[in-house]
Amino acid sequence: MQNCQLPYFNTSVLSGLTALQNLTLEDANIQSIIFSSNLSNLQTLILKRNTIKTLDSSISLLKGLKSLDLSKNLLLKSTSDMFMGLDNLESLDLSQCMSLVEIQMKIFNGLYNLLELNISYCKLNQIHSEAFSHTPKLTKLKLSDNKLKLENSSVFGYLTQLKELDLSYNQIQYSSIEQGLFSNLLSLE
Repeated sequence: MQNCQLPYFNTSVLSGLTALQNLTLEDANIQSIIFSSNLSNLQTLILKRNTIKTLDSSISLLKGLKSLDLSKNLLLKSTSDMFMGLDNLESLDLSQCMSLVEIQMKIFNGLYNLLELNISYCKLNQIHSEAFSHTPKLTKLKLSDNKLKLENSSVFGYLTQLKELDLSYNQIQYSSIEQGLFSNLLSLE
């Protein structure tokens, strides 16, 4: 469903679609969405270009979800345990969420299987040093086009499997980079 007017959406209206694997609710003016357990086979959820501010905790019912696209939700803000329960999530796109100015410590709690994370083109100026502590399998991280300075040397400390890191177009200055910032990125290509 694209280009709809669905400000408040409850996935229970899809109750008969138990085999549904991919759902696109793009540019549907969604402000709030409630998830129901009938979508247990859902693997891909695209919610880009909406007006979602926060995710309801019911998203944890989507146990099989592997890919979540929340890009271009201009009002989306990070909250602790935002993605808790999405144990199988492998890809998360938060790009162009202009209200994302900081990544809190527990935002990625439970995302132990996350492989790809895109937080580019936001207004990020701060990442908590423990933000990536629950994403040990992360191999691709896009942080381009933000306002990051990266003054904390432990921000990438948990990302030992990271192969790709994009920090282009930030406010990083060589003089402010602490020694050891990239020392744990042993898999970087």
